[in-house]
Amino acid sequence: MFASPRECAGPPANASYRPGINDIAGNTGPMTHEQIEGHIASMAKLARANNISVVRASILPVGEYHMPPGSTGEPQTTSRPMARIKALNAWMKTCAAANGRAYLDYYSAIQTALKRAP
Repeated sequence: MFASPRECAGPPANASYRPGINDIAGNTGPMTHEQIEGHIASMAKLARANNISVVRASILPVGEYHMPPGSTGEPQTTSRPMARIKALNAWMKTCAAANGRAYLDYYSAIQTALKRAP
C-alpha cells in the first residue's frame, strides 16, 4: 500500500490503485478506518507531489462464494465486513470528487453482476 520514491521516479503519468482490503482484513495487524484513510491519502499526496495523476478504484465486494459445502474455514465476510468496505469506498469516492480525480466504481458493477448471476 505504500509508494516508494523509486516508484515515483519512473515515467508513469498516471497511477491506479485499489487499496484497503488487506488492511480491513488485518493481514498486517488491526487497522482503524482512520489509519487506512491516512495511508490512502499519503499515497495520493506522494503521487501528486511527483506529477502522477491518481485514479482510485473501489475495494471489491467479498462474500462466501469461495466456501465449499461443509468447509470449516472462515468466510471472507468475517474478516472483511461489507460495512467497512462500503464506508471506505464512499470515503474514496468523496475524496476523488473533492480533488477532481477519477474514481473507478468496480464495487457497484460487480454487485450488479452478482445479483444477475443464476
